[in-house]
Amino acid sequence: MMRTLVRQIRRFATVVALASPLRAQATSARALQPATIDLDALRQTTGPSWHRGESRHFIVYHEEPVTVTSVTATIDSLEAAWVAAASLLGQPFAEMPRANVFITASRTRFAGFVSPDAKGLTTRLGNDDVIVLVQNDSVRLYARHEVMHFVSLRLWGRPGPRAWLVEGLATFADGQCQSSTVMAVGRDLLKARPLLRTQDIVENFVQMARTERAAAYVLAGSLVDYLWSSRGRDGFHQLWTGRDSLADIGLLPGMAGELTSAWRTHVVRKAGTTPGLTPSAILRAGCG
Repeated sequence: MMRTLVRQIRRFATVVALASPLRAQATSARALQPATIDLDALRQTTGPSWHRGESRHFIVYHEEPVTVTSVTATIDSLEAAWVAAASLLGQPFAEMPRANVFITASRTRFAGFVSPDAKGLTTRLGNDDVIVLVQNDSVRLYARHEVMHFVSLRLWGRPGPRAWLVEGLATFADGQCQSSTVMAVGRDLLKARPLLRTQDIVENFVQMARTERAAAYVLAGSLVDYLWSSRGRDGFHQLWTGRDSLADIGLLPGMAGELTSAWRTHVVRKAGTTPGLTPSAILRAGCG
């Protein structure tokens, strides 16, 4: 069923304007000003010209040089990510309007909009959904991560200030970490941090992400994997909406409780013997 749906979406995807690329207007290379950022501002940033492609759920702007094959592959990746995200969340929602996706080789093109250490961004500008994806020789296309942001925010809205839920769900949906998996890397990170508790992720995710971005995302993703497995979609949705919260009370103040123990056991079991990554590889490239 799922394979049939993906094939149907791929047939629907069409590459548009490859013969007549949409030219980027020459504008100042200064950082974008948040108050003035809209679709036109993004399209008119200084850099290579844009090729415009369309599919069922996306309008894709891809920097030149491109080929029909490369643009089709990008659209296939985005649509497959949409199918996977929609299937995971398992509820009907409005498929329109489509998201506008910008594929750039450099984060500096969107300085002031995309942070220097980000590999993607999903947000809303006015009435437009926007996804920015960085893709180059050292950064893979984070389609499943960013499309999960797009689908979950459209279906469930924002879960308040709980950034660990948003990024954890997207990292869980992606599942990949360079040549390894999120769970295998999470297993090794937890082994190196024997005192880390679930509450450390829940309460300190933003601070951790500032100093250990890749580790914070992987650990949050592994925690979401455990919660999804143990509580199901409905239980996780209750956390998202704030109708439930995580409690992990130990016998002594500051001690981890049953939740931390169960999370760690789940990660070790699911990761199995899959090789992880070296600390230097994680520090150098994060998850890809």
